Amino acid sequence: MSDIATHLFVPLLILIVIFGTSKYKYIFALLPLSILPDLDLFYAHRALLHNLFIPLALLIAYKYASEKTKYVFLFGGLFLFSHTLLDVFNGGVSILYPIYPNTFVIKAELLVNNNFDIYPFIDIGFKDIPIHCAKWTELPVFSSSGFCIVLLTGLIVILKKHIALKNS
Repeated sequence: MSDIATHLFVPLLILIVIFGTSKYKYIFALLPLSILPDLDLFYAHRALLHNLFIPLALLIAYKYASEKTKYVFLFGGLFLFSHTLLDVFNGGVSILYPIYPNTFVIKAELLVNNNFDIYPFIDIGFKDIPIHCAKWTELPVFSSSGFCIVLLTGLIVILKKHIALKNS
C-alpha cells in the first residue's frame, strides 16, 4: 500500500512541475484530496472511494466549469486519480466499483533470484484473489511503485508539452 507521504507528494510534485507557481493556491488548498480515498478504510476499502467514477466526474466538470472554478475540478480530479493509480500498482483497487467489484491490479517488477538472474514479472488485470507475491528468494530490482512513478513522470512530460502547445 502506498503511504500517505507518497499520496501527498507525488501529485503535488507533478502539479508544481506542470503549472509552476501560477496555481499554488489551488494546488495546496486541494492537496488533502490526495489522501481522501483512504477514508473508505471503514467501509469497502479500496473500492468505495478508490474507483474511477469520482475523478472522472470531476474531470468532466472541469471541461464545463467557469474560468474561476475550473482548476478546482481539474486538480481535485487529478489528486483523486493519482491516489487510485498509485494503489493500483500497490495491491490493486476496485476501479469499477460498484458496477464490478473485483480488484484491478498492475504488478510489474524486475526480480533477481539467488543466481543473480534478473527477469521481469508482470501481472495486469482484474483479480478476485490475491496476486502472486515474490518468493523469499526473489528481490525486486524495480518494483511496481517504480513503474508507477515512471508512468506518472511520462504523463507529466506529455501534459507539460500539451499545455505549452495550447498556450503558444
